[in-house]
Amino acid sequence: MENKSEQRSGSDVALHSAIDSLLETALAAGHFQALYLYSMDGLPIARAGDLDIRLGNGLLEVALIILEIKNAGARPGGPEDLYEVVVEGTNKVRFIYRMVNFLDRPALLAVIIPTRRAYRGVVNRLQKAIAGLDAD
Repeated sequence: MENKSEQRSGSDVALHSAIDSLLETALAAGHFQALYLYSMDGLPIARAGDLDIRLGNGLLEVALIILEIKNAGARPGGPEDLYEVVVEGTNKVRFIYRMVNFLDRPALLAVIIPTRRAYRGVVNRLQKAIAGLDAD
């Protein structure tokens, strides 16, 4: 019989595999160039796509700034109500940072959308799929 730590690590591995698979499937659909999921502490949870270290570090730096702004203060209409930030480059590539629910906790989804791609619907569906993942 497995002890609780062995069961937990098995469920953690299964959950990590599920989120990785979800991001890889979303990437394969062709709507994204890269996807990253960060905890509210800025720790990477999962990623898929263009994994250039400089790109990942840049996304993380912006994600940390967004998380810092979000956690800056608690007042109605304040930064803690932040839901999504869109940054568009001169080359029309968009960087979308969206607050999502992951395991009943807030997390930050950072995605790169190639030029001339609609994003809102596919990110909404991805957000729902991430929220639907369960630790059990």
